[in-house]
Amino acid sequence: MAKADLSIVLTDLRRKLGNVVFSKWKQTNYIRPYIAYNVGNSPAQIEVRASFRTLVSLWKSFGGVIQGSWNHAAEDLNMTGFNHFIGVNAARLREGNVLQVAKPLGMAAPAGLTAVNVTADSVDCRVELPAAAGNVCIVYAVQAWGVACTDNVRLFSVPADNAQPFTITGLATAAKYVVYAMLADAVYADATAISSSISVSVTTAPLG
Repeated sequence: MAKADLSIVLTDLRRKLGNVVFSKWKQTNYIRPYIAYNVGNSPAQIEVRASFRTLVSLWKSFGGVIQGSWNHAAEDLNMTGFNHFIGVNAARLREGNVLQVAKPLGMAAPAGLTAVNVTADSVDCRVELPAAAGNVCIVYAVQAWGVACTDNVRLFSVPADNAQPFTITGLATAAKYVVYAMLADAVYADATAISSSISVSVTTAPLG
């Protein structure tokens, strides 16, 4: 994508003109070739669209300081935090790898995360806090596995001083989940700083 300096007569131009598209972002003009939308429905295209929908749903469900961490990380990349989040995680989701939920924003990451007990509908997790962690909260997200999962993340926060191990309940039987953990300076709704995320994958036990 090329940058454009418009003449003194033509100071702003947007949308499609012929075979090129003009746009403006952060006071910078851009020109790119026009590429017609491909409405094909090959298995690969369906998977790409499904992963994109899942990541958009996750982004909306996070809100708050997690979105803020991506916005901060994207400041020097000439893109939005949303685009940065999608770019980092799209291939990870399609390839069955864990996601990066948060970027570091003023907090050190947990030293480790382990699942210490798994039942048919719950899991107990323990977070290793970094040295001199201070008064922090553990923020954790639970993701049902799979590209096509919708509404597949629940986000919680618990004070670190009384949450070891913390128990996640209400899980489906014999199902695969990823638990992500981050440290924050307050409960999630009030947090202004957060660490990068670490994760552990668990599979709940079958009944009987």
